[in-house]
Amino acid sequence: MTSPAERSHRWQALDFCLLLTGAAFLLVTGAVLTASSQPFDSFVSDSLKSGRSEQLDAFMLTVTLLGDGIVNTVVTLACVAWLLWRRCWRLAAGFALMMLLVAWGIPLLKMGMAIPRPMDYYTGRQAFSYPSGHATSEAALWSALAWLVSNALSARKKAVVIVAAAAAIASVAISRVYLAAHWPSDVLGGVLLGLSLTSAFALQQPQFDHARARPLMLGLIAVLIWLGFGFWHVASSYSSAVAFYGLHTAGSADCALQSCI
Repeated sequence: MTSPAERSHRWQALDFCLLLTGAAFLLVTGAVLTASSQPFDSFVSDSLKSGRSEQLDAFMLTVTLLGDGIVNTVVTLACVAWLLWRRCWRLAAGFALMMLLVAWGIPLLKMGMAIPRPMDYYTGRQAFSYPSGHATSEAALWSALAWLVSNALSARKKAVVIVAAAAAIASVAISRVYLAAHWPSDVLGGVLLGLSLTSAFALQQPQFDHARARPLMLGLIAVLIWLGFGFWHVASSYSSAVAFYGLHTAGSADCALQSCI
């Protein structure tokens, strides 16, 4: 059991995180809209291009497929189903709402800002770049899970969970820039927006019943679903993704990845 003082410190930290990430997202958005981020975007993108290799192409493509919208959707459904089964109604509703805001809100933001991508991979509403749906979805999903799981852990184990979630989020964000699907500012804005949504989600949750929610089991289910379905998705989509991103073949091709965020 945590004391009232400890709970108060947690809410203050969440307030600070929401304020910090929200303000940073607005600053990045302003830089994108005024094109002041373009020198930074071009420098980082060109630097990544200069270090490309077939081995790194394969690794980055695998990472980006593991962070696809379809994979995150399946993990989200599994998490919400678990929370509903455990009768954690408020947690389930908040988690589902957060991810629905990502799925529905990002396309609207992209169309509203109409920032072109570095490469013409996508058509329609997916042709626009800011903010990155991959980065936003990944940040919201795994930071929310890290928050839920870490509530049941000691400080040392909590740090391990947070570092693992941060590594997953950063890997997907970097892969999007490496594949020239997004500018660096796109993924930075997406990560900040995802973290803001997680902070808002956490602030809306009272001190939840750990015995009922069983957050460690929730985290294990999420990781197992991600590994199982994620690598099936990689295996089934890899060849078409190679053509889509033009990694080993000339040009690009229409494929099922058009439905990715």
